[in-house]
Amino acid sequence: MTAEPRRSAVPPEWLDVPSGALAADAIEAVSSPVFRKRSAMLSGVKPKGVDRALARLRARLPQLVYGDAYLEGNTYTEPEVRTLLDGEAVGGKDAADTRQVMALSEASALVARVAHIGPVEPTRELSVRLNELVAGQEALWVGGLRGEWSGLPDPEARVTVNVMGDEFRSPRAGDVAALLETDRAAVAAIAHPVLRGATWAAFGAYHQYFYDGNKRTARYVMNAVLVSHGYDAILIPAAAKTSYEAALAAMYRSGDLGPYVDFLIAQYQD
Repeated sequence: MTAEPRRSAVPPEWLDVPSGALAADAIEAVSSPVFRKRSAMLSGVKPKGVDRALARLRARLPQLVYGDAYLEGNTYTEPEVRTLLDGEAVGGKDAADTRQVMALSEASALVARVAHIGPVEPTRELSVRLNELVAGQEALWVGGLRGEWSGLPDPEARVTVNVMGDEFRSPRAGDVAALLETDRAAVAAIAHPVLRGATWAAFGAYHQYFYDGNKRTARYVMNAVLVSHGYDAILIPAAAKTSYEAALAAMYRSGDLGPYVDFLIAQYQD
């Protein structure tokens, strides 16, 4: 019988976890037998070509943007998103909601551009560029990782993630740059692009590289990886919001990336 990933004793309050424990627990989950089993399960999922994946991304752009905006509490409906993306104004909407929808569209365009150029793997540079787009109107600061802003130089600083009534505290700002590089190395060892991308999305949500927009940023990096290797982008439908939040909460509570990775893979449409 395949063993389950080791589950850490990470409590809901990340602030109580010693520095470094979060990274070790999450990375151990990546190399576990269950992650190898996931790779085997995806072995039948083959690329259909970058051109097809790009065409599918463009065709499903309103669904992608609407779903991601809805997960953030945005009030735009899918028809209204389509109208806005077609260049027409939508009346009666909060300006912040409109900016968020347009930001997600711009991030999707960047995903398409980098995927068209060649195979993409998660990098700091791409993550920063996408975070500037998805969170530029929301975050305290964009343009780098947490801990790199002179306006908040405290290496002990953390951010709070609220999920399903619980508050989870991120790793220290001073640890973020090293965590990202360690995460990149762990993800690089995963053979299948869909699992590689989904695992990066989980790492980005778990380790909170930025001041805001972490889950969105990491998913857009994930989709750049997928599309650039000829796989369809992963979209999260609005109807899956409760399951999405439950998967995130399970990941944060346990220190195991698996619940969120499994959720993302379940959304993949071959």
